[in-house]
Amino acid sequence: MKGKVLTLIVAVLLTTQGFSQSAKEVFKTAFPKAYGELKITDSTKYDPAKKNVYREFFYELSDALDEIRAYEIGALQPDYTKYFEYKALKSLDRDKKLDSLRFYIKQEQKLIANLMRNERFGADSIRAINNYMGFRNAYKTRNFDQAYKNWDILFHDYPKATRTIYTAGAVIIKNKIREAKDSLTRQKWIDTLMMIHDLRCKYYPDDSVRALAAKTVDYYNYMVMPYNKNDSLIRLRIEKNYNLAKKTVDMGGVLTPDYVYPVAMPLSFYMYVLKKITPEQFISDYMLFSDNLSFLYSHEKNPKIKSRIAAFRKMVDQVFTKSDLATCDNYEKIFGKNYDSLKTNVDFLKKVLTIMSKQGCTQTDFFSKVAVDLYHLQPSAESAHSLALLMATKNNYDDAAKFIDEAIQRETVDSIKARYYFDAARIANKRGLYPQARTYAYKALELKPNWGDPYILIATMYAKSAESCGQDDFQHRAIYWAAVDKLEQAKNVDPSVASKVQSLINDYTARFPKKDDGFFHSVYQGDKFTIDYCWIHETTTARYNQ
Repeated sequence: MKGKVLTLIVAVLLTTQGFSQSAKEVFKTAFPKAYGELKITDSTKYDPAKKNVYREFFYELSDALDEIRAYEIGALQPDYTKYFEYKALKSLDRDKKLDSLRFYIKQEQKLIANLMRNERFGADSIRAINNYMGFRNAYKTRNFDQAYKNWDILFHDYPKATRTIYTAGAVIIKNKIREAKDSLTRQKWIDTLMMIHDLRCKYYPDDSVRALAAKTVDYYNYMVMPYNKNDSLIRLRIEKNYNLAKKTVDMGGVLTPDYVYPVAMPLSFYMYVLKKITPEQFISDYMLFSDNLSFLYSHEKNPKIKSRIAAFRKMVDQVFTKSDLATCDNYEKIFGKNYDSLKTNVDFLKKVLTIMSKQGCTQTDFFSKVAVDLYHLQPSAESAHSLALLMATKNNYDDAAKFIDEAIQRETVDSIKARYYFDAARIANKRGLYPQARTYAYKALELKPNWGDPYILIATMYAKSAESCGQDDFQHRAIYWAAVDKLEQAKNVDPSVASKVQSLINDYTARFPKKDDGFFHSVYQGDKFTIDYCWIHETTTARYNQ
């Protein structure tokens, strides 16, 4: 009897030992390919050709997790297991090691997910698409709390699912920043916002300039403002923000998004005030930012965006003109300091002339000196143009006309040639050659149709001719109709001149003929009227003052 009992005990022990595998051994037995053809290590490089193989394996692992759960709730039949032997699960359960088995499964899933991180929908495409749909629908209805839950999964697990993760995600996180109850929570969300911009650069390199632009602006708004030059932390942030802005503009060139510049220019100013950059660098930044905005403005066709760019350009100008550098005397001090060693540097001379021309410093002796030196070094369109302006300031309009014509002939860039034509028109106007001035103005408009200044010049020349053109008071005053027509055209094509134009329109409208005078000439309200006298030769519409 004792022998039979002993035999039974040994048999039970042997049976139990047969299923005393560790959780790792159970996992390895169920999924040998995790250690074979699909083994993933730190040095494993993702093979896109195996995308479906990896995804299938990922879903098998998910099914294995479901099988463990079915065992735990008693829904798994011993004869219907797919991945694990029932006795193995029972043994792990007895030893309280089922969670260890889950760990190895989830660890393998994590390895697959990380390996497939650059796939649009990662390893678990079903989960990715479900979260994307939830995110998109919640975002559309401005349900940012729900959108955030789906976004958080996409952001961390499926970074290449869609660009919207970064663009719309920034909106969601800004909402979190606004709702933050304390400074620590607010800073956490600001850090997340900065991470969004960084990862947008990483996963969508073709979006890098826009991502950097967005980061520049957001860092400025959330980390630098309000500006306090006495705050050491703010000073460090200003320098970081400035370098970020410069990197953005360097990468983007003339196509850098326009909204960077109203931030980049103040940052340059702060750096100058803090003596982190030289006056020359501040001026150079201003010229670059202003020129880039001018390029964007000249190439933009959307009126709303064009108006926005004009406003940004004005903001950049205001920052510079409010600085202590924006005077003709300062330009001479700054640029004249090392002039003797730089006067054969063509790029330097061009930069000096451009900034001084823009700020109306063309009458100074220093400007004359630079213009002549540049012309001798490089008889170019730019140097001829500078000399034309120089001669004009000295009232030597005949020589000014010669130089401006040479500048026009040499220039090949339409946007610059348009400016030269307009300057030619202004010089001809000063010489009293109104028909020639108008011809030049129209040539400028051919190259730059959305420019108001040439129309304004024509209008003012008409107005100046009014008293001397025509045989009587009616014909004199009728010329103001044509002048106002040009002003209306200026306002229509170039919203940036609207306020200046409206003042002239009000002035000229007050000088329209009276209705009684029109009656005696048989010209009634709304009639077409041709000014075929003097040099005007315009057809306009009759409008009267009572």
